[in-house]
Amino acid sequence: MPRIKCPECKERFEENLKEYDDGDTIDCPECGAELLVAYDDMGKPRIKTPKEKFLEEDEDFEEEEE
Repeated sequence: MPRIKCPECKERFEENLKEYDDGDTIDCPECGAELLVAYDDMGKPRIKTPKEKFLEEDEDFEEEEE
């Protein structure tokens, strides 16, 4: 099973991200942080914090205004 790294506490833990859909959340077993599963353009799952998602949405909004 793949090991992933929590962006909050930097602890590594095992989780099969392919079992989750885009936008699902999981909790870090070490620090309890809520982590968001997101798929990149290539279809690979990755982990980010919900705060990162909000920043990306704000950036996308600014781009649309231009």
